[in-house]
Amino acid sequence: MKRILVAMGDIPPPQSEGLDLLRTEMEVEVATHLLTEDELVARIKDFNVVWLGAPKLTRRVILAADNLELISRGGIGVDNIDIPTASERGVVVTNVLDTLSKTVAEHTFLFILGITRDIVVGDRSVRTGRWKDFAKIPHHEIYGKTIGVIGFGGIGVAVANIGKNGFGMRVLTNQNPHLKPDRVAKTGTEVVSLDQLLRESDYVVLSVPLNKESEGMIGEREIALMKPTSYLVNVARGRVVDQAALYKALLDKRIAGAALDVLAKQPPDPEDPLLKLDNVIFTPHDAAITIETGREASLMIARSILDLFHGKMPEYPVNVLNPQVAEAYVKRVSAASH
Repeated sequence: MKRILVAMGDIPPPQSEGLDLLRTEMEVEVATHLLTEDELVARIKDFNVVWLGAPKLTRRVILAADNLELISRGGIGVDNIDIPTASERGVVVTNVLDTLSKTVAEHTFLFILGITRDIVVGDRSVRTGRWKDFAKIPHHEIYGKTIGVIGFGGIGVAVANIGKNGFGMRVLTNQNPHLKPDRVAKTGTEVVSLDQLLRESDYVVLSVPLNKESEGMIGEREIALMKPTSYLVNVARGRVVDQAALYKALLDKRIAGAALDVLAKQPPDPEDPLLKLDNVIFTPHDAAITIETGREASLMIARSILDLFHGKMPEYPVNVLNPQVAEAYVKRVSAASH
């Protein structure tokens, strides 16, 4: 019987429906904490699959995995997986695409509304007897404003649709080699340069994957282009933004505020100066975590794992990141079963 290690770390474990489905054909072991590299090296030898959340599957870990056939990332980002080493070892790597998109887009507008209307400050004012003081603070609406979406994949498209259809917003995205014209056309989004997007947007939303191209893409120069009344919303990865430059801009009120689901270091140091500012709100990297999405993703990922072991390619929105390796694997499994 094949064995699967469910290693989510500080992310909630998969919901029971998916795990129960796997248990019909596999032995399932769920790690109860964030496994370190040393712990993974020691434990991974006997497993055929890793269902991965936050832990890092480095080259060292993957080279220690004598029986590993599949890494199934329970989310979109794969910056914690050494995919070249996995491919070198013939290990299939998958992630999940559009299932999480609407959930993260919903969280994005929670952020936009929360930071624009100072919801956290308003709640605190009621609890501390400052009701009338807060009532005198003027707040903007988000209807009809301009939202710039950097990263126009599933999440970016979902953000664009909510912005345009729900709040009558003008939606911009930046020209780049990865942009798909059909997505732009369907959402009525304007394609502009990155600099123009930064200059004209009231809300700049980051929803790009973390890679060499995107790391540090929003730095001092880019933030300086933003309007003093604009907000930065990051539901991508912390290292997409130069956090020191963002802190200085927020401290100097160079931009109006920020809403961050991700940080360069997670969790942050308790003394991180960014935590002291009142024009930024945070969530603990949980934009994609809801009961409904968790249930749907749990079953989808479980089915995709079983599909591969039965010699069948996973179905969208489970996405294979090294398709040549996956095709060779499926062919091998299919041949062995006949």
